[in-house]
Amino acid sequence: MDWLALGGFLFGTVILSYALKSKTIALQPSQRGLLIGTGLALIAGACWITLPGLDSGLGSKDILSFLFIFLSILLYGSMVTSVYLRKTAGPLLFDVPRPRSRKVSGYITSALFVLLIALTFLTTSISRDVVIEVFFYFAVVLYFALPFFGKVELRAEGIIETYTLYRWINISSYQWVGQNESNLLIILKAPWRKTTIITLPPNQKESMDGILKVQIGRSL
Repeated sequence: MDWLALGGFLFGTVILSYALKSKTIALQPSQRGLLIGTGLALIAGACWITLPGLDSGLGSKDILSFLFIFLSILLYGSMVTSVYLRKTAGPLLFDVPRPRSRKVSGYITSALFVLLIALTFLTTSISRDVVIEVFFYFAVVLYFALPFFGKVELRAEGIIETYTLYRWINISSYQWVGQNESNLLIILKAPWRKTTIITLPPNQKESMDGILKVQIGRSL
């Protein structure tokens, strides 16, 4: 059994469902498209590896390898772009660590795929296609694990939430929602997503509220 393929199929299904159904995630159209493409590629890769006879038709091996390389470039590119966003977003005003529960989820997700990658190397002969496959899975792990460990940053030009910069001029208002009003609901001036929710630790509301009032008030 190819454990990486099994893990990829399950994770691909979760990613696809997450991208298509979730109403609270902070996704722009490009990010949603990237998640859908990644989910489909994970499922397609798992089917190609596990279903007999599928790997011999219509050059499917080369097509799948190309898809893995293409999506890997997009995933790694998004991570590099997030570094550039921080440089263009101005000085840091305040940063907020992720809730501990999200960090635990990140550790579990990362450990699972590292184990699956290790099992693949131990049980499969190394080839170009295997290296490309592992390179792609490693990109997926990094892309989805980093948000669990990163910080939400309030900067001079806006709020950075992992791979997205919400500029102050594009935020019309905000609310505190959820248990103990610890999560930040942002109302955006955008056609694709009117609101987004940022999950925060329960003790950050007071520290952030003053900065949000000043920055959003200036942009109105």
